[in-house]
Amino acid sequence: MRARRAEKDIICYKTVWRRSAPKNKGTFLSKYKNFIYKLGETYTEPMFAEIPEHWGTGNEFGAVKFGFHSYTDLRTAMEDVFYHEVALRCVIPKGTLYYGDQDSISYCSKTIRIIGWRERGDKDWRVTAD
Repeated sequence: MRARRAEKDIICYKTVWRRSAPKNKGTFLSKYKNFIYKLGETYTEPMFAEIPEHWGTGNEFGAVKFGFHSYTDLRTAMEDVFYHEVALRCVIPKGTLYYGDQDSISYCSKTIRIIGWRERGDKDWRVTAD
């Protein structure tokens, strides 16, 4: 399995904690690695591997240790939103290396851009820090 290159921008979703202190307005904290995301920013993982690392002997599956994990659809992301959490609307930019496809529930990409957020029950995406 090799990473593929995005032929167009790909919309995806992340679930994160919203940081609510005034000095942290517009920032979000990842649930697993405590990575801080900011609305409107683009992030790139320099250690993303085009071919995943393998473990054990004879194992066909690889592990993608470095990259930005996201959901392929909003419904699945919102199922993972709990107390004090929100969903981020993101873009895997055209030309970015990534794993996954629309038949998967998730992607892992080298680059991701944060373009909006919403809480459970919101009907529209918020594109500002408020």
